[in-house]
Amino acid sequence: MTSLAFGAWPSPITVDDVLGSALGLTEVRTDGAAVLWLEVRPTENGRNTIMQLSPGASGATGAVELSPDLDVRTRLGEYGGGAWAADGGVVVACDDRTRRLWLRRGTAWAPLTAPDPDLRYGDLRLHLDRNLLLAVQEDHRGPGEPVTRVVAFDLPDSGSSELVVPRVLVEGSDFYADPQLSADGVLAWCQWQHPNMPWDHTEIFTAPLDEHTRAVGEPTLVSEGASAVHPRWTPAGLMYVSDRSGYWNWLLDAPGGTRSISRTLHDHEVPQWTLGNQTWAAWPPSHPRVVVGTRYRNGQAELVACGLEEHSETVIPVPDLAAVESLAGNDDAIWAVLEYTTRPTEVVRVDPGSGALTTIARAGAAPDPANVSLPQNVSTNGDHGRVQAWFYPPHLPGVRPVDGDLPPLVVLSHGGPTGMAHPSWSPKLQYWTSRGFAVVDVNYGGSTGFGRDYRNRLKDNWGIVDVDDCRAVVEHLVGQGLVDPARVAITGGSAGGYTTLQSLVTTDVYTAGVSRYGIGDLAMLASDTHKFESRYLDGLVGPWPEQQQVYAERSPILHVDRLATPMLILQGTEDKVVPPAQAESMAHAVKAAGQPVALVMFEGEGHGFRGLDARRRALLAEHGFYDQLWALGSPEELPALAWL
Repeated sequence: MTSLAFGAWPSPITVDDVLGSALGLTEVRTDGAAVLWLEVRPTENGRNTIMQLSPGASGATGAVELSPDLDVRTRLGEYGGGAWAADGGVVVACDDRTRRLWLRRGTAWAPLTAPDPDLRYGDLRLHLDRNLLLAVQEDHRGPGEPVTRVVAFDLPDSGSSELVVPRVLVEGSDFYADPQLSADGVLAWCQWQHPNMPWDHTEIFTAPLDEHTRAVGEPTLVSEGASAVHPRWTPAGLMYVSDRSGYWNWLLDAPGGTRSISRTLHDHEVPQWTLGNQTWAAWPPSHPRVVVGTRYRNGQAELVACGLEEHSETVIPVPDLAAVESLAGNDDAIWAVLEYTTRPTEVVRVDPGSGALTTIARAGAAPDPANVSLPQNVSTNGDHGRVQAWFYPPHLPGVRPVDGDLPPLVVLSHGGPTGMAHPSWSPKLQYWTSRGFAVVDVNYGGSTGFGRDYRNRLKDNWGIVDVDDCRAVVEHLVGQGLVDPARVAITGGSAGGYTTLQSLVTTDVYTAGVSRYGIGDLAMLASDTHKFESRYLDGLVGPWPEQQQVYAERSPILHVDRLATPMLILQGTEDKVVPPAQAESMAHAVKAAGQPVALVMFEGEGHGFRGLDARRRALLAEHGFYDQLWALGSPEELPALAWL
């Protein structure tokens, strides 16, 4: 064992490992006995493509790519989702390159619609027995906000090159999601209105759909007054998720009335930022007996099976499980995209009877488990109640700290802010722990996974509760003697960057801050953003412009005189959300306070760094900032920052 100071450990994890070629895996689907999923390829500029494991094939070597010439992605709602669907061997997909829908029969793709960048489609549902494609449409052709609708396409005859246009089924609400058609022709969908977000209040409706005229009959309201999402038709009735109990639980609407399937006081769902995905399924689909999906207990994801009749929840053991990204079922098995604490994401087959897991695709090579810093579930009392976080201690085999030394701490504030920090494997996080840093990822009040009350702590309190909770976690770790109070940094990007900046102007527990395109002006965010989030701040801060004084009080850009903490500010020159002038103003304020500050501008980058070179420079700049500020003595060659 070698004794080395924290922050100066010789890590085997390189920048290339962090920025490497691990795949993204998401949106698992079934089509009869075939299993399909979406694969995101960073080495192809993030191109999305559909993979299929045919019946009888096994493992990643048996999977074939179905869409080599498409980038299967939609920009509906800006966050997209549900850009493809499969049924009976036929596949339909949105192509981000040509901005049109494509249809695959056999092995050949053909355009289904004319290219039109002003018409976006997502949440696709294919019903081959009715020659029908359902979709959510977002129409940007008119003035003002884009119009969202549920639409239907009649598929052309096989061999036809005819392009199709949709017919409108449902319109009039601000947002739609999850169009679903039952075997006997009843349409179900979810909708909501400004200023609500889908995790606030939604409605689920059903209505008969005429098989020949495609006319929609009189709608019936199934659920209101709660966050009810993801309606799915099953032979047992209409299943969906609702938090009417205070937690997202599975419900069944059947002829005898609506009843709860899961009855535990735990969330069984994640916020609907994207369309078309789901983390639960009724199994087996032909005659469901159980619902298999995710349950969160104190921040920890569990894969559970819940009986439709007895309501008991049984945990399906999954070693090192961090999150269930998506899940689907056929009569053979459950298929899931699982995230782990110790290795990259996998697509797996789950035997609901035995719980046996079989991996069929991997996002990347698994690291040596001995080199992994394992997350520790910590909680503490804050000003607003109990706070949960994931703590990662420094870890590198063969190295021990110098006696009496305590590690520097990097505090992560997740984005959203309606989101959740999962303890999922992250090469970037391990980059820090293997160099002798401690890291903590905070699920501040407002995070999901803990029920509606926890989520609503942030209502009208963004910039207060999140800041207080991050501070409480830092004080807890310092009080436990786990980290050095003189070397504590907070970092975040976008919404997480807002928490970072607000923390730096309202608290004194941090000795460094790193802002990556952090939001500093709430008024600008409220008045200049896309439709999905255009009224988001009504619930987080207050109605705009009626509460503009509150917006001013909580906008860090208007309180730069309070910035007295050394900072690294990473900013894109083409950012339309956070103008570069704001970053420059913050940097000069820190300098005026007599504190070290470095401003790194990334030419051509917008709100979020996408280029490989930009992401490399940003990581090395952050490492160099800590090393120079705290005199860590890193053995690596790091860029010398140009202090203002």
